[in-house]
Amino acid sequence: MLRYWAEFSPLLLEEIGKDRGEEWLVTVVPLHWKRQNWRGFNQSSLMAKEFADKLGLPFVEVLVREKETAQQARLDRKQRQSNVFNVFAVLEPAKIESKKIILFDDVWTTGATMRECTYQLKKAKAHLVWGVTIAR
Repeated sequence: MLRYWAEFSPLLLEEIGKDRGEEWLVTVVPLHWKRQNWRGFNQSSLMAKEFADKLGLPFVEVLVREKETAQQARLDRKQRQSNVFNVFAVLEPAKIESKKIILFDDVWTTGATMRECTYQLKKAKAHLVWGVTIAR
């Protein structure tokens, strides 16, 4: 996976290298606890942890999904945006203040989930957020 990003997203790796990753952390779009219990894992979390490990960056789960929502894949564009509105919150804002964050999710369709998570991270004073997905 890291080889893919090195080849197709050298700008991200270049940015991380500027400060040797000291101001960076990797996090993930969380599943609702009921969905995670049913599934048994969060595939985005597994990928994000591996990505963080390969880059030598900390992996910290800073977001929580406060409301159970319908699966995004089953909704149209407009429904997806309203489905994730105000669903996420930052657990401990002090952990991300002034940090550069790599936010992992498995699939990008309309970008509604990534936008909402980014909004919450920026509201909690994250300096910068890079969104990384595996599929579109």
